[in-house]
Amino acid sequence: MQTVLSAIYKTLREHEYVVVPGLGGFTLQTLSATQTSGHVFRPASKIPSFNPLLIQDDGLLKQTLIQTGHSVATATQQISEFTAHCQALLQSRKILSIPELGNLYQNLNGSITFDPNHGTPWSLEHYGLLPVQATPETTETRVLPLNGNSKSVGKTLLYVSVAASLFVLTGLLAFIILQQPGYLYQAGFNSPPQSHFLTTSPAMPELAQYSTCQEIFKQKPTLPLKDSALPDCYLVFGAFREFTNAQNLKSTLKSKGFNDPIDFETVNQLIRVRSAQKYSSQEAAQKVRNLQQLNQSIWISRSR
Repeated sequence: MQTVLSAIYKTLREHEYVVVPGLGGFTLQTLSATQTSGHVFRPASKIPSFNPLLIQDDGLLKQTLIQTGHSVATATQQISEFTAHCQALLQSRKILSIPELGNLYQNLNGSITFDPNHGTPWSLEHYGLLPVQATPETTETRVLPLNGNSKSVGKTLLYVSVAASLFVLTGLLAFIILQQPGYLYQAGFNSPPQSHFLTTSPAMPELAQYSTCQEIFKQKPTLPLKDSALPDCYLVFGAFREFTNAQNLKSTLKSKGFNDPIDFETVNQLIRVRSAQKYSSQEAAQKVRNLQQLNQSIWISRSR
């Protein structure tokens, strides 16, 4: 059992999904940073999710076992024994606890429920990030007592006010004098006359096409973003060893109403059926929800 579990963890880290034939598939979902009660900020992370519809063997788990030195027959047998053991626990209404992934159990309706383990660091880019407790900033006002003669304190405040006013007036007068044309040149500084300087200001963008300031801010930014707005996700529908099976899945998707272009790529000697175009995280999630309503298994793979 431990050998199969190690292969499941390894496959999930490398491909962000793993299918256990006859049981279901595990995929990694990205959680954004959140703020909880008590001013606690939790960093972004990845947690596993379970899809009971992903039961068709795509060969990835078996390939991982073969790479660790097992034969094809041994790998197939170990996976079958692991699946049978898991199904027996679930059918007997017991909790199937998978370390680092979470707990699987059968609810009253007969469907499988999965409670993920949030403590396993699946994302290397978020590894080591800990929740941060924010402390609200408080402003303390201190009132200093007036000791001694109140007249002397009043004189001191008057002197400070007069000194501050003189300082401001001096700075303002100096600014006005320096703005006079050719002043620095006439004063002996090695500066050319004002006519030698550039007198035209940089061209400002045309704003006549916008009727209000709000329309300006509605324009989409052109700088690259690191959030889910960038199209960097593919939709993966399955992976097969035979090209005929990949073509059949493509035809099935078209018949179910998925009209976006579909492409094939070879990953670890398997033919993967995926979308030809990239989507943002939000678009990809919406596509997944639409296809799951058609009883079609699908997962999201971020491009590297």
